[in-house]
Amino acid sequence: HSVYYTSNGELMMYDNGSRERPNSRVLSFRLDETNMTATATVKVKLPLELSAYRMGSVVLIEPGKYLVCAVRNGGAIAVVDDAGNILWKVILNNPSYRAYYIQDPFLAQKKGIAKG
Repeated sequence: HSVYYTSNGELMMYDNGSRERPNSRVLSFRLDETNMTATATVKVKLPLELSAYRMGSVVLIEPGKYLVCAVRNGGAIAVVDDAGNILWKVILNNPSYRAYYIQDPFLAQKKGIAKG
């Protein structure tokens, strides 16, 4: 789920878990369209609490940090590192299948663009 191209041109996705492989993953691939190959550059095994058989998303925050949204047990949004360690987490009251990372939501106000 949540397949998109990162700012460095790689294809990133939230790979759902399954009954055979319960842990979801963060995956990113460098595509070579000339040779028709894909090379995995990121493979993060997520903890079970951030894994789901359906619905989920991932966003690259910066190299080695990912914002993950999962619906397991009501849902959670978390930041994880390349080892799958949870650096920050919030439990949701209602499941959500997608989260977005906004680097600085008040940037326009800081620059004097938005008046409130």
